[in-house]
Amino acid sequence: MPVELPGYYYDASANRYFKIQPNHIAPSGANYSRQAVNAQKVIQKSQLHEEESRLSKQAATVSRSTVLQNPLLNFERRLGNLRFNAGTTVAEFYAAGIKGADAIDDETLRGAIDNFAIAPGSGALLAAQTVPHPPVPGSILSVIFAVPRRGRPLLVDDTSRDVQDWPVGVNEDLDGCLYDAREIYPMHWVHESKRISSIVARSPNLVAWASCDPGGDRSELGGACYDERQIPSVLNAFQGKQLLDLAVSPSSRSIAMATSDGILIHSNFNNLFTSDIIRQTPVRGEQMVVEFKDEWVVMSGARNGRLMLCDVRSPDNMSAVFRIQHSSAINGLVAMPDGHQVLVSGLQDMKIYDLRYASAPTRTHSSPQTSKSRSRSKRPAQYSPTTPVLTFNIANDRHQNQYGLGFAYDPELNVVVRASTDHVHNHRMGIWSASSGHLLKSPLNEHVFNAPVTCAQIARLRDGPKSVLLASQGKLFEWSIQGRGFEKEQETGP
Repeated sequence: MPVELPGYYYDASANRYFKIQPNHIAPSGANYSRQAVNAQKVIQKSQLHEEESRLSKQAATVSRSTVLQNPLLNFERRLGNLRFNAGTTVAEFYAAGIKGADAIDDETLRGAIDNFAIAPGSGALLAAQTVPHPPVPGSILSVIFAVPRRGRPLLVDDTSRDVQDWPVGVNEDLDGCLYDAREIYPMHWVHESKRISSIVARSPNLVAWASCDPGGDRSELGGACYDERQIPSVLNAFQGKQLLDLAVSPSSRSIAMATSDGILIHSNFNNLFTSDIIRQTPVRGEQMVVEFKDEWVVMSGARNGRLMLCDVRSPDNMSAVFRIQHSSAINGLVAMPDGHQVLVSGLQDMKIYDLRYASAPTRTHSSPQTSKSRSRSKRPAQYSPTTPVLTFNIANDRHQNQYGLGFAYDPELNVVVRASTDHVHNHRMGIWSASSGHLLKSPLNEHVFNAPVTCAQIARLRDGPKSVLLASQGKLFEWSIQGRGFEKEQETGP
């Protein structure tokens, strides 16, 4: 362990000390910058805590008796080590067996993939890609495109098979990537100055996206279809607000939009030829994420940790309710399969709340103020965090620390995948059990990406277990039990 000298920084790679100059600004990517040093301290502290926890658990573990059949049954349940159902075993087996590989052949891919969605039924990749714009040096364009699953057609006949349980040919999973970039099908070109903030698969053949200007003065809701219908590329344009997130209802009839000025609902999205007016819900203010709890109730989360519920059937202002106060800024929402619990992902933590037992948020008590000081104070009301039913065990080096990172939940496996970054070099993904809240042992947890993971989704794309698709540094990766592994991790024969 090197000695810490005041005014000097020790670089392990160079095995020497560097003097920290006053008012010196470290270059980008330097190991001795303040951000890099603080990030390294957080990693070392987290590793030390994990090692101490492992040694403490190893020393306190009581060995099982060989005389009785279940002598420590109640004791194991109190320690939280007893598996209550087979789903926990399946989740642990899945997490421990997944391997990573490239999901799309990037040799013929010209641009970078930042956001994507998987079309239900066909497994087609619907993605937003940034490509260079040759006429103007240094400029880029964004394109919405579709890529069919290798060995399958782009279009799917919904009447011939169930989109939830479609058959998969064995020859599709022999060799090669999931998608071939040579079969790319461009659907719409976006202006070079716009950024694709969100993209969703509204149906097997239809994709919707939200784009906005860098300054946030103008946003657009776009839609495109890759069949014989002529769908307008820009459905609605909004002035003076940003489209931050999109969500599709379970029946795919409505689409909800989280904006910088509240939640908007497009209630008749089945027929894009109609010019229905988008309705403003009673939920106002900046909303970062939006999700449907069911067909008629919309959930939204904000930077201040407030989770709002709104019944879209009622135009009354009383249909919007401030239901949960999370302990950090909300950047992900999921309605659990039981219909009563809500999984809330924040920048610093992740929790599950039960709406049946969670009390209404209460304001925190403040010191008495005079009328004069009260008139000067314009601080917003502060609320105590709502009590959750489950808090996920997230280490300090697993915090997201920014918006726009990958987050996904799968109800079948009951697992959560979530990206994290320290803005330096610790760009990781983690997989947690939604039953216990613990980080599952998985190769995905130890893999370090070259850049933050900007999008994540869990979908069944092969004849077998589901795959975890991740977008990082403009590339698309697949993590699955049937994964081929990265080239650098594959063993080469003699």
